[in-house]
Amino acid sequence: MPAHGGARRLRSILERPICIAQNNRAGLEEARLRFQAAVDADTTFAPAYAGLAATYSALGLVFYGEPPGETRPKVIAVARKALELDPELAEARVFACKRAEKDCTGGSGGRIQASY
Repeated sequence: MPAHGGARRLRSILERPICIAQNNRAGLEEARLRFQAAVDADTTFAPAYAGLAATYSALGLVFYGEPPGETRPKVIAVARKALELDPELAEARVFACKRAEKDCTGGSGGRIQASY
């Protein structure tokens, strides 16, 4: 049992890939609700914040219809919270870096967009 315990929280974390891997909006919404419930149950449980970052990031893809302008601040906020709680949490680092890269490159895949 993890330090922050609770069978329900552990189960919600373990089921995250199942919800996200469904590759549909309903699965992502279910994952979002599960991670939010885990955060509500324990506001110090960093992996739940990382799961929210993953979910919001996926919801911001064109396939799922959430405007990136609405999901981007959420990804950044929950990834930062996860890193504040656990600076070594790899998942949170990945989403914080991905979001920062897109902000710096304008989503150009690593190429800086020049505006002359």
